[in-house]
Amino acid sequence: MRIWNVTTGGLIRSIKIAGVPIGLVCKGSTCYVAGGSTFMISDFRSMSAMASVSAHESGILSFAMSPCGEIICTGGVEE
Repeated sequence: MRIWNVTTGGLIRSIKIAGVPIGLVCKGSTCYVAGGSTFMISDFRSMSAMASVSAHESGILSFAMSPCGEIICTGGVEE
């Protein structure tokens, strides 16, 4: 996944994630990225991983954050 500066069109950083990225939410300097079967929490300034959470064995199909920013919801197909 690549993060771009919309003013200059320049590439800011690249994030390597497992699987196809299906969602990205940023709150302050923290980014939450969902892809494959996990979602990753990263510090945007350093792009260092803060945590990685395995959410669904079959892969994440939907990803959202609550308006308060304290809850992340994921959807997937479970056997």
